[in-house]
Amino acid sequence: MKEVRTSVGRLLIMLVVLYIVLATPWYIPKVVEPLVLGIPLWAFVTVIVIFSLGYALVYPTLLKIEKEYEKVMRGG
Repeated sequence: MKEVRTSVGRLLIMLVVLYIVLATPWYIPKVVEPLVLGIPLWAFVTVIVIFSLGYALVYPTLLKIEKEYEKVMRGG
């Protein structure tokens, strides 16, 4: 069980690092030409990446909580 927690911990650390790298706008161009829904393309991509990685981190946790809840409700 401890080995599983270690691998999950490493996975979460890698995902957080990936999140930081992908969510950070590494440049701000002088001319902002490509607009998507009225915002610069780089900001739109940043928002999409933030929501995608947030979903990827939260969804498995919610599934685990739901399974635990069902187990408790069944009396097991």
